[in-house]
Amino acid sequence: MAADYRGTMSIRVRSSAALVSGLAVAVGLLGAMPGTANAAFPGANGLIAFASNRSGHFQIYTMSTNGSGQTLVLTDASNDTQPSWSPAGSRLAFVSDASGHDQIYTLNADGGGVTELTATGVNTSPVWSPDGTKIAFVSNRTGNNEIWVMRSNGSSQVRLTHDSADDEDPSWSVNNETAYATNKTGAYNVYTISPTGSGETQLTFSVSPGWARYPDWSPDGTKIAFTSVAPSTGNNHPQVWVMNANGSGQAAITNDPYDNFVSAWSPDGTKIAFMSLRGNRETSSMNANGTSETDLTNDPSGDFYPSWQPVVNPKPDARIKASSSSAWIGAGVYSSDGSGETITRKATPGTQVSFVVRVKNAGDVTDSYTLSGCASGPTLEATYSTGGRTSPRRW
Repeated sequence: MAADYRGTMSIRVRSSAALVSGLAVAVGLLGAMPGTANAAFPGANGLIAFASNRSGHFQIYTMSTNGSGQTLVLTDASNDTQPSWSPAGSRLAFVSDASGHDQIYTLNADGGGVTELTATGVNTSPVWSPDGTKIAFVSNRTGNNEIWVMRSNGSSQVRLTHDSADDEDPSWSVNNETAYATNKTGAYNVYTISPTGSGETQLTFSVSPGWARYPDWSPDGTKIAFTSVAPSTGNNHPQVWVMNANGSGQAAITNDPYDNFVSAWSPDGTKIAFMSLRGNRETSSMNANGTSETDLTNDPSGDFYPSWQPVVNPKPDARIKASSSSAWIGAGVYSSDGSGETITRKATPGTQVSFVVRVKNAGDVTDSYTLSGCASGPTLEATYSTGGRTSPRRW
């Protein structure tokens, strides 16, 4: 982009509200054990969140990928469990009994901004949608455990499954498909269903005393890790298995003389975190093929429910036009390299030029887009930030 400005002009757009200074703006907002949930979203490998009772009751901690830097996220007197990272890696959904019964809350990655989302019945196993706008969860408010979906602020709570069985362990793929476990055939098995509750497909076919639960989508949506007891293999302990998204290619990737269960893919798809009962419950990790099992927590208490934070580099998602009557510059949303999206607008001394900026907030955190002209030269700088991370561009 090129511009010849006399003075500095800027615009900042936050979510659906616009603050305007010297510019015309158009904004579009497009945009066995208790059951648990997981989902892996693409990105670099960030912190692993987990729940531990090392303080005498369950609290949420984070640690690095090698187990170092174990840090308490939220300090309270409640039992806080089942952390689940948002796709942007900026918030955690979790379960707490702070109100007397298990309910779903969210909080910022630094432990602030705690918000209660549910209040009716017992609600557990939160998992985010791939765009960060919704959360699937388990609720017993109708008498048995069913899968429900709500907006990420707790509004518009809608029932997804409708049967007399117990439906548990939702996991939402990047392809907008939900996997879950149900005991409608007697033994728990893994199914998939669309976000509207249609198109239910059974993927595993365990027969009691065997079972299959705790599905977790790979970050590219092509595979599902799950936990299964399969007596036919000669191992009666729960182990971590992996299958293709259509249920084919089912194979155990752990085969130990102790329990391994509740897995969580890393955002880059190369590793899997899981819970392992090697004397006491530890959070461990391994390569995605099951090799190199490593204890991460190494604590005498119980460490449960791993969830792996995606670290996502922000990309500009605004597009610009010179005035309300001109065409949008470039195709679709703003490209990160600025290719094909140039504009020249000259302002004579004492006058202003107008741009229209459309911002799409596609995530679960506040986005900002700032344009500023430089009085000392023909420079236009655009800064885009999301979740506290900033990506500046200058032309």
